[in-house]
Amino acid sequence: MSTTPVLRRLAVLAAPLLIAACGLGSGPEQPPACPQVGILQDAADLARYRPGGGTDITDMVVEARMTGVSGGCQRTSRDAVEVMLRIGIEATRGPRATSRAEALPYFIAVTDTQGRVVDKAEFTTTVEFPSNVSRRQGTDEQRIVIPATMNPADLNVTIGFQLTQAELALNRRRVRR
Repeated sequence: MSTTPVLRRLAVLAAPLLIAACGLGSGPEQPPACPQVGILQDAADLARYRPGGGTDITDMVVEARMTGVSGGCQRTSRDAVEVMLRIGIEATRGPRATSRAEALPYFIAVTDTQGRVVDKAEFTTTVEFPSNVSRRQGTDEQRIVIPATMNPADLNVTIGFQLTQAELALNRRRVRR
């Protein structure tokens, strides 16, 4: 999986996981406060099927899921806060795949305390499947810079696959089972 360039600033929905490496203080000896970070449940899975086919396993091109997110925060030279994210992704190549590589689009969004999106960016990570390998695990890394004018503790960072309406509906049906 590839690493994409640094983002300048972002904002997201809600998520319960506080980045473990972040502290509560903001002094030079303590790490700065971090936003809460998590994976949006409705967008944690991605299942792609061959065009015109059904949603049966025999029509699957790729299935992927976000397995976790971790990271930490540090101050930049301009007193902004840089949030480092490591996003765990697991992907399975389906029987209808026509390529050994699959591009998986995902987003990172930042929201304020009222749930308003402050910023959102989309990324793509590519999973390559060598011969005789149908399942891969890996991480994608991103860096987000929260400007000094914003309090990171008042923000949430949400991550998920960038889904079509049909893929989102499928995820929501699966969760209800």
